[in-house]
Amino acid sequence: INITTPATKLVYKVGDALDITGLVVTGTYSDSSTKTENITPTNITGFDSSLPVKGQIVTIDVSGKTTTYTVDIEKPAPIVTDIKDTNIISDVVWKKENSPYIIGRNVSVSGNGKLTIEAGTTVVFNSEIKVNGGKVYVNGTKANPVNISGTQVPYTSSVGFNVTNEGELYTEWMSCKTFHICVLLLRGGKIYINHSDFSDMNNGIAYGEYGVLDVQNTYFRNGRF
Repeated sequence: INITTPATKLVYKVGDALDITGLVVTGTYSDSSTKTENITPTNITGFDSSLPVKGQIVTIDVSGKTTTYTVDIEKPAPIVTDIKDTNIISDVVWKKENSPYIIGRNVSVSGNGKLTIEAGTTVVFNSEIKVNGGKVYVNGTKANPVNISGTQVPYTSSVGFNVTNEGELYTEWMSCKTFHICVLLLRGGKIYINHSDFSDMNNGIAYGEYGVLDVQNTYFRNGRF
């Protein structure tokens, strides 16, 4: 048997399924006659898209006769989730597999809004998240903290979470870096921080006017409270 026309798809991403669209295989018989063979995935061995690899050998078998071709398995393109001009007013969950989340202008959590950030998620702030009456839960774990960072350098104007007007922020195992202020408490906000780490910033937490602030088991490095 010989490949008369190669498959259309020869480059895959990790996790892709085998695609033999366009593949034409011709069999040559003892009387010198030829026939286009009916090829299905059951005729194919050697395909594995679980890891990146270049030049993976794929074997086609028709009644014990074989031929081969090669495919490349590439890493998937990184996922970036842009968040801007968004007012969260219902239950929203940010997941590790969809991160990093890039925070742009006009992002808020208000009213009955509830934002949950799952363990291992990365969030990069180009602008603040205003927690204006809504609730934010940063649910990291010791093994998989939630990673929060700012991008404005110098850090003189960057704020992460701006908690105000009865907004509430709850963090467990959050790592917060490179802000002017990572968490800002204003006018009746409520902030509960546990097992978190603030580093490389001017102020980890800034407290203005009135509100509730409860900080436990938390480190401040290369900056101040």
